[in-house]
Amino acid sequence: MISKTTLTPLGKLAFAPADYPWDAQAAAKRVQDALGWSALALYSLRVDTSADSESFEAYPMLVVDIVDGEPRVVPLALSAVREALSDLDEETRSAVDDHLDALKKRLAQIEKVSEESQTATTEVGTEGAEDAKTEAGPQSETQDDRGPRSDTKYSSGVNPERLDAAERIVERLAHQGRLLPAWGHKALVGFIAGLSDEKSLSDEGFEPISPLDFFTGLLESLPALVPLSEFASPQARVDNSFESLGHKIAKALK
Repeated sequence: MISKTTLTPLGKLAFAPADYPWDAQAAAKRVQDALGWSALALYSLRVDTSADSESFEAYPMLVVDIVDGEPRVVPLALSAVREALSDLDEETRSAVDDHLDALKKRLAQIEKVSEESQTATTEVGTEGAEDAKTEAGPQSETQDDRGPRSDTKYSSGVNPERLDAAERIVERLAHQGRLLPAWGHKALVGFIAGLSDEKSLSDEGFEPISPLDFFTGLLESLPALVPLSEFASPQARVDNSFESLGHKIAKALK
């Protein structure tokens, strides 16, 4: 609530927005209602001593309005006062001009600080975006070089980190000879990446295990499926299907 007994000096008041409308008569009425006649005298750059001190005519160069419940200097009011200076005598014009210049200077300083703050915020945001692009650049390049990550048929909607981990698992199993080329390594990467890592599988007497650990552990427990003799024997290369894999897994578990 505004106190009528304690008035903030004109030079310490905050400013209204630059485009805040200025209506001298309406502003004078609001200031008088909120703060009294003494506020009109304090917030006017010129007081007409020939007029009644409790009349609006005595304060022709008011530059303050009540904005959001508080007195604020209105930038457009300063412009209106500047245009009216030509109607004053030299001595009065000089006195008003000094007060006006002081307010204009303070307004310019406030606007400069505001602009610098906005510029700094924009630059920080731009630098952040550039940094993100820089960080994303090498990663995208690595993904292209690695190949499987670029296959959108199985990578869509899957966490990239999970795809990386799944690809490493498949590469390790292939190096160990536990995967056959006909099974399709890209499909296996997508399948393994989609397996949950939550320990949701359990059996009596065994610790809970995740579907991901169960499946990869199962594959790693199999004997090598690609011995050199298999490539030397045409018969060994005939059945490389997933059905054959199922039979081999079942046989290994016996």
